[in-house]
Amino acid sequence: MPVKRVLVVLCVLSLFVMVAPARARGLLGERYVGVNGSATWPDDESGIEYDDPSWGLGGSVNLPVHENVDLGLALDATWVEGTAMDPVLLTSMDFEATVLDVAVTGTFHFLPEEEIDPFVAVGALYEDVDFDDLDADDDDWGPVVSAGAEFDINEADSVAASLTYYDILDEDDTAISGSYTHWFDESAAVTVGVTYGFDSEAFATSAGARFAF
Repeated sequence: MPVKRVLVVLCVLSLFVMVAPARARGLLGERYVGVNGSATWPDDESGIEYDDPSWGLGGSVNLPVHENVDLGLALDATWVEGTAMDPVLLTSMDFEATVLDVAVTGTFHFLPEEEIDPFVAVGALYEDVDFDDLDADDDDWGPVVSAGAEFDINEADSVAASLTYYDILDEDDTAISGSYTHWFDESAAVTVGVTYGFDSEAFATSAGARFAF
């Protein structure tokens, strides 16, 4: 698998840890912005060895358009380093890459007023891979589909779990995600999450803050 194909897995995992829905205290439909940091531990491929972990930074915006529907925009940049084997010269080479992901999603919550709220989300993901020293830059867009549920624990805390499928840069994967959100008040919250890709065997963690406005 070419290096740039593997990078898709890392950044998509980080991205969907960041945009996992959170709705404690019935805040579905609130406008908010978020900031996020992530770390990803990829599974080394044949001929490719990654420097663990890969770090990422991102932001997100959520806008309500209906009682049951939110539109979301998320941006994430991930920096990846490692060593790859040149298949022609049979020599190893170090590489560094910056990967930018932009996702636009629509989320439909079936039971926004209930303690257990199933949801589905569909959207599009744009990916840009920029290598520092290799002539292997690439970009593409593809669909993403997610389904899961959110569980309100109390007035301030909730957990969510979801399954996400994506297909971009000729690479597809299914990832399972989980997140925990705590709202300090009506305007500020923290979220932590984990994601695992079944095909890629990559694992990502994330932590961030949200601010309602």
